[in-house]
Amino acid sequence: MNLTAGVRKLLIKAAHANPEIRADILPLVRDPNFEVHYGGGQDFSKLASHQKEALNKESEAFIAWALIRNQKLEPNKFQKVVERLTGREPSTSPLTRRKAGSPFEVGEKVIIDKYKNANEHNVDLCEAHHNQEGYVDSVASDSCVISFGSVKVKFDGNTSGKKTGIYRNNAVSTEGRKQIFIEAVYLKGTSAKVPERNKESIQEYLDRGTALKQNRDLRYYSGTVGYFGFNKKKQVFCQIQSQQRNYALTFNPAIGKCLYFGQLGKRPPAWKSEAIELGILA
Repeated sequence: MNLTAGVRKLLIKAAHANPEIRADILPLVRDPNFEVHYGGGQDFSKLASHQKEALNKESEAFIAWALIRNQKLEPNKFQKVVERLTGREPSTSPLTRRKAGSPFEVGEKVIIDKYKNANEHNVDLCEAHHNQEGYVDSVASDSCVISFGSVKVKFDGNTSGKKTGIYRNNAVSTEGRKQIFIEAVYLKGTSAKVPERNKESIQEYLDRGTALKQNRDLRYYSGTVGYFGFNKKKQVFCQIQSQQRNYALTFNPAIGKCLYFGQLGKRPPAWKSEAIELGILA
């Protein structure tokens, strides 16, 4: 994130005045590419197959305001906020995913990953369609056909995983649900191994933003709420089909630090006056 000089100074001041959030803020100030390096466990891809959310100066100021304000949403509060925004209670049905390595079914959404392909017959195909999303058009005993728009491609094998280089895309279904676009400022709480194609996607997204003279921040997210319920540890969480990335993003306030979660276009009325007092917003 390319911070303006004023915001950078405010974050430095906030970091020194608030030891409890110093570890979150100083990396932003010291290294503009911090998120790409994953030093703080920020492992979310910024590449999307639909509209990208570029940050204007006001959104930059909003992120800085949320960081300095440092009011974490605790799980109970987070649950109430999501309930209010979506108009539904947490699901009592667990989030289920098909087991990796199981045969595809017609209509499944998939994504190609050349870095995680061990099938020599699919090397060229995975190279040509790397990171592309498609749908399973047909399935045979030893092959499958993936549709990329009007282009249909036959791959060797019919299962998800390294045996084909084809992976199920776990994007969240929002069909039949109240479509509320949300925005959030969220700091992921744990480091995780980042797939190579996700690192590649992040850098590509950031590079495009630089070329367009746009600031794009990996702690700011927007999209629609999909699954909302509890995990095996009884922790409340929700999944977001984000505008910034091509797979589902999980928000768990017991693990990560959610500093803001609200309806897109309806920020708190007082945030601007507070940001002006802080010198973040003119």
